Amino acid sequence: MIPPRHALVGVDFSESSRVALAFGARLMVHSGGELDVLHVQDPILTEAARTADVNLGAESIEELRQFVAGTPPADSCRAGTLVVCGSAGTVLCNIAEREQADLLVVGAHGMSNAARWLFGSHTERVLRHAPMSVIVVPGTWKPPRPQTRDLSGTGPVIVAIDFTEPALAAAAAGVRLARLLHTTLTVVYVVPEPRVIERWTAHANRAMSEAVHSAETELTSWLANVRIDVPVHVHVTSGDIAESILRLTRANPGQSPLLVLGRRPHEAGESAPGTIVSRALAGLHVPLLVVSPAEGAVA
Repeated sequence: MIPPRHALVGVDFSESSRVALAFGARLMVHSGGELDVLHVQDPILTEAARTADVNLGAESIEELRQFVAGTPPADSCRAGTLVVCGSAGTVLCNIAEREQADLLVVGAHGMSNAARWLFGSHTERVLRHAPMSVIVVPGTWKPPRPQTRDLSGTGPVIVAIDFTEPALAAAAAGVRLARLLHTTLTVVYVVPEPRVIERWTAHANRAMSEAVHSAETELTSWLANVRIDVPVHVHVTSGDIAESILRLTRANPGQSPLLVLGRRPHEAGESAPGTIVSRALAGLHVPLLVVSPAEGAVA
């Protein structure tokens, strides 16, 4: 649910996960919600520690408490701390569901350089199986107003839309997020550019121009028939969808945007979260909210 009432942040004690924790804590300060912090302990490491008569669980709990205490504003959020042994992606989803969290927050990179994401391939598992929305925070993120303890100054909220149910759910979450953050909403629609042989270029350009015009008309009509109570900017373009979306997040260096994308429902199969989300993650430099279809569409 956006705004979140209860967020769970996964950490592995890396600096990237500290950034994710700081973002999650600031978001919960902004929304007035509850925060839990989870460290997933590696089963192999746990067993090795056990054979050496080391209580790794107790040490991890203390380490986690110190980690939270050293990460403002999580240090003042009275965050709950949990240490669970198992497979990170599965444990994150299970604990989030057990604790009735409505948002998962993870970092984009972890302690291992070999791991692409915080928990390696487990982040993809989270995006594929988590019943709630997920925010992925790049390690380069910095609060736009460090002197505050919330997300003041964040914006705009950028939502990619294509009128599918997941995209409409993302738009609904984007509206609520923009309202929470007191910022503007940018709705982007990208018409995919066809690849054609050179002698067909003129025909393709004409078709693309017509498609962009049609998309602008459809988007204007949709916006006129939904209730959106935040300032909205519309951006319709053509080209590679993921690249166009990421380019828009870089358009104004002085801003601190937050990107919102929809996620296909689990019934769509194991290919979820989808190509656009995966490619956006690969080039991510701003926080990305991947919205659960359960969020529902804008009324």
